[in-house]
Amino acid sequence: MTVSLEDINAAAGIIEGAVVRTPMVRAGALSDRFGANI
Repeated sequence: MTVSLEDINAAAGIIEGAVVRTPMVRAGALSDRFGANI
């Protein structure tokens, strides 16, 4: 299996997008879940 530069860039973009979105989702879920306690 050969991996082209385009494949690497596409995968990096997907990973970067997931990393950026995930903390926001987690923070939102945590604040909603523990909002009454904090």
